Amino acid sequence: MIKLSGGAISTFQWSDSEQVYPLEKAADGATLYCKQVNFGALPASTSKPIAHNISGFNPRKLFRFETIGYYSDNSMAVDISSEAVGVRVNQTHVIMYDSADFSPWANSYFRLIYAK
Repeated sequence: MIKLSGGAISTFQWSDSEQVYPLEKAADGATLYCKQVNFGALPASTSKPIAHNISGFNPRKLFRFETIGYYSDNSMAVDISSEAVGVRVNQTHVIMYDSADFSPWANSYFRLIYAK
């Protein structure tokens, strides 16, 4: 992603480490943070919990999230949030569950944007 700030262009890369989200702030002006959690293959008609390892995470301060899936041959990336995939986030884990066989999705990522 690219951000124009003060006449200068800066880029943003998702990371599996927590970082400040530079593209916007919370409605109350609070700093937002972000992290990408790698899920690997999606579960096939079941659930899969993955630790997000965010210290002091409060689900009530979750600002936004998205789920990205990559087909097994990496031929396409799709926002799978609108598919038959459910997501739950608690203090320690992101839990993905689905009601269909998503085994063709070899890699998936959950992106969290949150305040502290």
